[in-house]
Amino acid sequence: MLKLKAVVKILIPLKRDITQDFPFSIGALTLMSKDDERNYVLDGAGTSYLNTYTEGEIFQMETNCKVDLESFPLDKNSYNITEEDLKDCKGTFYCSDVDNEDGEDCFDYDTAKAVAFVTDLDTGKVFQIPVTLEV
Repeated sequence: MLKLKAVVKILIPLKRDITQDFPFSIGALTLMSKDDERNYVLDGAGTSYLNTYTEGEIFQMETNCKVDLESFPLDKNSYNITEEDLKDCKGTFYCSDVDNEDGEDCFDYDTAKAVAFVTDLDTGKVFQIPVTLEV
C-alpha cells in the first residue's frame, strides 16, 4: 500500500451572497484508477478558506487529506492504487453547501475548479490530479 497524503484546492464561484458563518460540508478525496479497478481514499483532515461573501466572487478553500482507516477501512478493493495509476487517475471530493439552512444553492458547481496535489510519502513525488466535486 502506498503511503499518500493530499491537498485539495478548490475555487467555487458564489451564486448568491452568503453570511460569514455560512455552513458547508467537506468529506473525503477518492482517487480512482483509470480503469476504475483500484482506489485510495484520503479523508479531509482540516480545511482553510479565504472567504468572500458576495455573489459572483470566488470562494477558495484548501483541504489537507490523510489516510483514516477507521472511517475508511482497508479491504481487498481499496488502497490498491499504484504509482503508475497516479499519473492519470481521477479524483472526487465531497464538498457541499446542502447544510445551508435556507436551502438555496450557494456554490456554482458547474464552473468550480478543483485539483488535488497527492504526495507519495516514501518517494516525495507529487502528482497533480483533476478532481470532480460531489455534492
